[in-house]
This record gives sequence, structure tokens and C-alpha cells, in this order.
Amino acid sequence: NNIFYVGAVLVEADTSVTGSVIVKNGVQTILKGAFKECQYITDIVLPQTVTGIGAQAFYGCSALEEVTLPAGLTSIGESAFRGCSAMSSIIVPNAVTSLGASAFRDCSALTSVVLGSSVAGFGEYAFYGCSLLESINIPESVTYIHSNAFEYCKSLTSFIVPKNVTDIRSYAFRNTGITSVVWQAKNYTKVSDASPFSDIAGQITSFVIGENVEHIPAYLCYQIKTIPSIEIPNSVKSIGQNAFNSVGLIYVNTPIPPVLENANVVNEDALIVVPDALLDIYKSADVWSRLEKQIVCTSDLTQRQVGIQAHP
Repeated sequence: NNIFYVGAVLVEADTSVTGSVIVKNGVQTILKGAFKECQYITDIVLPQTVTGIGAQAFYGCSALEEVTLPAGLTSIGESAFRGCSAMSSIIVPNAVTSLGASAFRDCSALTSVVLGSSVAGFGEYAFYGCSLLESINIPESVTYIHSNAFEYCKSLTSFIVPKNVTDIRSYAFRNTGITSVVWQAKNYTKVSDASPFSDIAGQITSFVIGENVEHIPAYLCYQIKTIPSIEIPNSVKSIGQNAFNSVGLIYVNTPIPPVLENANVVNEDALIVVPDALLDIYKSADVWSRLEKQIVCTSDLTQRQVGIQAHP
């Protein structure tokens, strides 16, 4: 059937293979480039014995609509499904720990991705050019998102950054449709002088910080001028410089003022709103005291808003 095997390895398929392909039972590895440019394959059935899909294994299978990945699969290589432009959905099993660079790049019909519970992160360009991608769950196992991972995912409008993420590289979200972000990264450690969302700063209208976040990194919302306010949850213990330099209204409710890297956390026109009972505590706290004129209590803000409404 023009598919060549060596023991438990599928080595190569002739590009003339068409229609539905059933890989024989016992195969453990789909070798690098095995089905590359097999443009007439429409679906593939992989046996449960497969544990690894090599780089470029299905590169350019432009008619491939459906593939069911076996439960024991642990790795998906670089550009494994790149250019599979007819595939509309994929379910990545729980055993998969790594997605190689460009793994699903230019899967232009892909609308839904379900990721298993063990994926550690996204390689460069992992979903680049998946212009119809609307839904993807990001499991808590994810710790990194590399450069350009979601670039040109123009139908992706919301994104949840899970709690264990510590590193998001440049251009990860460039040219996406993201307008809503939920930041749950508990202790983000990457040092940067730009927001992970700097490429889409002008389009984000909602930014929520999760209730278990302990450290807000420097420049997190830098130049995001389209969110009217942001709330700091009680779990936050420290805030990096310029984290909210473009946000006009910051609500802080933590009984103990978070440690500030410096007074440049907010810009000079912003208001920091704290509960009435905590007003004096914040105004006298280390570094916060340098922002004394910008710190107001909840009741004072309410009175100001009433006044604004009464005198437009």
C-alpha cells in the first residue's frame, strides 16, 4: 500500500497514497517526514501503540481532515502537522508533554484545539497562521509560551494565562484577535521591559488578574490604554515597575500593601483606590507613601464619580 515500515517504525509513505490510511498495529514511531506532502490523504487512523510523531511527519498533508491521536502519544515533533489546511479540530492526549516549533503552523481551517493535562509549553510558531482558531484550552502544566506561538490567530479573542507560566516570549500574541485576558500566572519570573501583550496593547479591553496571583511582573499592562480599570486581588504580595503605567484606575484591597519595585508602578495621573479603613496604612507604607496624592479611599472615589455624573 506504498507505506514502508521497519519493525515498529513507520519510515515513509509514497506521496501517491490517497484517502483513508490505517497505520498497522504495533507501530511506535512515525518517523520524520514520513507522510510529508502526501496531499491526497483525507484521514489517518493511528494505533494505540504510537508514542512519538516525528518532525514534519504530516507536513503539507493539505487534504487531511481528521486524525485521532492515541492516548499513549508523548511527543509531537517540529512542524509535525504544519500546513494541514483542511483539519478543523485536534485533541492532544494527556500523555503529550511537548509540542514542537511550528507543530500546527498554517493549519488554516483549525477552529478548536483541546490540549491534554501534561503539555509543558508551546514551541515557536506552534499555532502561527491558524487564522480560524477560536478555542484552545491552556492546561496548568504549561510553563512557557515561545515566540510567535499564536501569531495570526485572528479569530482568537480571549486568552487565559495559567498559574504555572513563568516565561512568555516576544510576539507570542502578535496579530491575534485577543481583546480579553485573564492572568493567572502565580509567580511569573521572566524579566522584560515590555508587556507580553505589547503587540496587541491597543485592542485589549478586559484584563483580569486571578485570585491566586502573588507577583505582578514589571510592565505587565504597559501601554495597554484601553482598559479603564484593574483590580489587584488580595493574594498579591509584590508588583513590578510600570506594571500599570497606562491604567487610570487601580483598585487594591490587600490588608498588607504589596511590595512595590518602585513608585513607577502607575503613571502620575492614575488613581489608586483602597478601602476606607486602609487609607492611612497605604499612604504611610514604604514606596506607597511616594504615591500619597494618588491614593484615595472607596467612599471618596464614589463621591467624585457622583460629582462627575452631576456635572458632565
